Amino acid sequence: MHIEISDKRWSLREIRNKVRRRTGYFKRQYLKQYPDIKDVVYIRIPKTGSTSLVNVLKGQGLLYLNNEKAINFYFPQKGFVSFGPLSYEYLLNKGMISQSYHENMHVFTTVRNPFARTVSTFFYYKKIGWLNQNMSFDAYTDYIKRIELNELDNFYDSFRGHIFPQYKFLFCNGERFVHHTMRLESINTDIRELESMMNFNLHLPHLNKSVFEDYRNLYSSQSISNVLSVYEKDFELLGYSKEL
Repeated sequence: MHIEISDKRWSLREIRNKVRRRTGYFKRQYLKQYPDIKDVVYIRIPKTGSTSLVNVLKGQGLLYLNNEKAINFYFPQKGFVSFGPLSYEYLLNKGMISQSYHENMHVFTTVRNPFARTVSTFFYYKKIGWLNQNMSFDAYTDYIKRIELNELDNFYDSFRGHIFPQYKFLFCNGERFVHHTMRLESINTDIRELESMMNFNLHLPHLNKSVFEDYRNLYSSQSISNVLSVYEKDFELLGYSKEL
């Protein structure tokens, strides 16, 4: 029999944290710190102001768990949580979200005008190097029109994930499960319902601005047609005007 022995030397702090994670210590501490917190899930849709909102909500007890290990170690199947770039449906079907929590939680999300969201994504991709700096906006909308976007990925912090139609995030196993949808354009008023339910007051600075001119100036008849085609159901189901 061959036994591999790791040469890594663990510090006392590392050992303590490993034991705490595996014995549920952090789950118990969360519930101790927030004994009356409600079961609420924030579904994070890319490029809808979600980074700004997550940063604010963390100060109000939000558990932001963006990988499966974090969910196993820190999520007590109660409380206020966002699973970041992980698909809620995937986590539920895998058993990482309990049926009891699923049946009793309140779900909210943020959405954005598809015309504005497409421009924001275009500049974000250029900023992080996912697009050629010389690509035009028309060429970009031609490109995303050719991408297959029928099935939502299990993990959407990716090129495809950031351009998925927003309405797909509102459904779980074929049923709409999001109770409260807030528009980025009117977030300061739309969030009042959440504040009332959770009994807190929020200050919402816009921390994730993309630097670009008025997004309407980038559009041509070609790019308008492409965005209307790619995000047809977003316009219809989220109630945004198809007029630029």
